[in-house]
Amino acid sequence: MDGQGGVYVLAREGIFAVGSEGQCCDTVRTDTFKGENVSESLVGDSQGNVYYLVQGIYEGGCKWIKVERDGRGGVSLQEAGEVLSGEWMDGGTVYDGNLYLSYPSAGRLSRYQAISAGDISEGETVLKWLESNMSGGCVREIMVLDLENILVWYEETGEKGLFLLSKTSVEGMPEREQVRLAVFGSGTSLQASIAKFNRRSKEYYVILEDYGYYDDETSAAKVRMDTALASSNPPDLIDLYGRDLRKDMEKGLLDDLIPYLARDGEPDLEDFLENVLEGYTFDGKLAGIPLAFNISITAGRLSQTEHLESWTMEDVYELMERYPDMNLLGAADGTECNTRENLLGSFCSDYYLEAFVDWEEGTCSFDSDDFRKLLLWVEKYGKETQEISGLVYAGYMSEDDLLMENWLDFEKGAQWEVRFGEEIRLLGYPTVDGKGCAHLSSDAPFGIVAGAGNKEGAWEFLKFYLMQEVDYYPFSPRKSVMQERMEQATKQDYIVDEPRPLYWLIIGNESVPCYATRQELVDQIMDFIEKIDFSADSAQRNEIINIVTEEAEYYYRGNKSLDEVVDIIQRRVWLMLQERK
Repeated sequence: MDGQGGVYVLAREGIFAVGSEGQCCDTVRTDTFKGENVSESLVGDSQGNVYYLVQGIYEGGCKWIKVERDGRGGVSLQEAGEVLSGEWMDGGTVYDGNLYLSYPSAGRLSRYQAISAGDISEGETVLKWLESNMSGGCVREIMVLDLENILVWYEETGEKGLFLLSKTSVEGMPEREQVRLAVFGSGTSLQASIAKFNRRSKEYYVILEDYGYYDDETSAAKVRMDTALASSNPPDLIDLYGRDLRKDMEKGLLDDLIPYLARDGEPDLEDFLENVLEGYTFDGKLAGIPLAFNISITAGRLSQTEHLESWTMEDVYELMERYPDMNLLGAADGTECNTRENLLGSFCSDYYLEAFVDWEEGTCSFDSDDFRKLLLWVEKYGKETQEISGLVYAGYMSEDDLLMENWLDFEKGAQWEVRFGEEIRLLGYPTVDGKGCAHLSSDAPFGIVAGAGNKEGAWEFLKFYLMQEVDYYPFSPRKSVMQERMEQATKQDYIVDEPRPLYWLIIGNESVPCYATRQELVDQIMDFIEKIDFSADSAQRNEIINIVTEEAEYYYRGNKSLDEVVDIIQRRVWLMLQERK
């Protein structure tokens, strides 16, 4: 509503102006202002200003389009540029002549007297969501009842409903011990966990300290964290992202979590996957446990891969010789995977980091004939890096592509087989031993600081946090959760002994039924998960990959000879390994 009797309704096709009797007076289309992946809403204040707001989910930014009504009831739209802050907004309401808008990324609710072109101030901050025991990213609707009370519709994983926020003085708050959690940036899921813990705990209250971790400030963020750890009043819990955990444990900066788990019994060590615990255990001491993880893997049609007895680079070479007119890797999510950069930077990296690097001795052999063979093969079959051209359903496979590379979970296994058109075989990434491997993306765990002032409170939150359900990563280090998700993915409904489609996928112009994932495929996924090395990512491994991809491109572009590039890679990696020793 525009505060002056005007009512507007946003629909898929456009905006309808509605008269006092409920009749549609005029319609204006909105398709010229939005792309395919946007969030759109109508925002109005009591001063008569109404805007159509378009926020890009993938493109970023937002557009403010003024909705104007003439004296005859007609409606027109005119782009107004940036009216308010360009941050993402989610939810808004008008009360007593003021506009209230929620900014989830900034974690605040702001109040404006009016919205008009040129007013790009942040407004007056009414509250910070986390201080009200809520995550701003989970706030869906807001209703201001009066200046002391705000009603909120709130949705987080496992919990949703109406919450009444009442303005309360500091003196009226219950006394609880603070737990300081230091992180390199915080998302909706972590904030939701903190908010839920703070709502429930009668003894402890978690305070979030964000040290920032952005592309131009990574070093400064690490320095700030190290300085805080060395101070006389360090945080109680820290984000372990990017840290050298072996050194941290050797220096005694972090507590061993094993005694905590053994003492309380829920959760205990038996609740977690063995390789997850091994990856974060140093000299018998456990630094942390990630909350969730995801895996990237490659797969091919069974008819084209069933002859393979292993998955080494020699097997990859043979497969491409058998199908010379096909691409090795398909464009699974709109990104061209079969590029030289991806082949050397991801697909082949596990192979050459093991084949040409002796980590124990601190030596390398990138000047070997086998490494030259790899570079020549990538030159023959790899493409130049290409821009993303639109978005397609994850898992789409062309008949010209041999393998798919993408993130995979138990439920998506069935989708992959539908898009391949037959049963698939999971191959992973080639390795020296031929067993193949998956690539890992995991949440950074939290560690309890050895010098913390509130270790008990830190453990209470960490224990609560590890038991949370998450929906942004499909896998959990907890065995019971993995078992539930495997059973859910293989559960098939039937109608009179006939399997009932769980959902339909659009492939080309055809709707194709999708059923439950085969048990054999779920078992394959679990086999790869149980083989993953959960050790923290090695900076040295990543640096070698960067050296190989960077220097090889000089050869591919004709700037240097193959021998020159091989010699440079060998010398650079050798020097790095010697410095490491």
